[in-house]
Amino acid sequence: MSVSTIFTQKVLIDGTEMPLGYILKVLYVEASDIDGSRLLLTVSDMDGDVRDSLGLKYESVLTMTLGDVHMDDGSQFTEKFTVVSDPKRDGDTLLVECLPTAVYELKAKTIKPRFFVDKSPKQILNELIKGYPVHIDGIVGRGTYHLHAGVTASQLIKEMAKEMGARFFYCRGHFYLRAYDYIARQTTKADLEYKNSRAYHSIWSLKQSFSGSLITRERLKNHCYFDITKGAKQSNDQYERRIIPNIGEDKIKRLNRHIVPKLRFEMRGTTVFKPTDNVKLKIHRFDGQRVLDESIPAEQSIIELIHYQHGYIYVCHATTGVVNSD
Repeated sequence: MSVSTIFTQKVLIDGTEMPLGYILKVLYVEASDIDGSRLLLTVSDMDGDVRDSLGLKYESVLTMTLGDVHMDDGSQFTEKFTVVSDPKRDGDTLLVECLPTAVYELKAKTIKPRFFVDKSPKQILNELIKGYPVHIDGIVGRGTYHLHAGVTASQLIKEMAKEMGARFFYCRGHFYLRAYDYIARQTTKADLEYKNSRAYHSIWSLKQSFSGSLITRERLKNHCYFDITKGAKQSNDQYERRIIPNIGEDKIKRLNRHIVPKLRFEMRGTTVFKPTDNVKLKIHRFDGQRVLDESIPAEQSIIELIHYQHGYIYVCHATTGVVNSD
């Protein structure tokens, strides 16, 4: 398949359209973590038009139509981004750093403390997130949480997600609180094949991630707390002990859950996939005895998807892994 296409279809700066010819590079990261989503633009500004005439500045809002218009199952979506620092000039170009506006708003520091006593995740998120759909998948339980002044709502939700054994992230106008167990049992969305040029979703190059064991070793702890009626409780005595007061037996069993990175690969630009989608990987071998490489887990979850556009070239870089529910 040809890669002669573009990811960016339309850009408005505070409501004023910017010619697409000004855009030199686009790097948009969709991640399964609320801190991972970001946008970097390299914009031509030889005559200063982008800053002076279009008014690009700190906290400008970019309304962008993004997507894949060539693949049959591709789609377009409109996203708003907030410029999080003054655009940096480098010769005739500007480097523009942005966050999705929904994420930027959630990272604003709280002025007054808020208290959530014996509330479900749905009740808490509906109070903290306004104007965006919230999806809660596979989450059970309730909790008591305090949002202190000077702390961001995203910090509180991240902590709640960890205790609930879940990932909290934003993607294409929606927030998700999705349990690791739910991610692991999803059906696969599509097949991705390496060394098969006729595959619809073909992987061009891949590398195994060798950081997974280090991440797992760092994440796995023996979380402990003391219950006034049941005494000392712990999650797994095989690991280093970490005391966490007032958490509850149900939650300490979920704190170790995470996704272990397994692969990084490059493929044709596409909007078909999203973070936490499950995909089936087929790694073909040039070996008559073993057609497929079975040393790599066949079903994996997308941890991060990077859309990269340079001129008329649009590609995707993905990181995938498997859920560790120890």
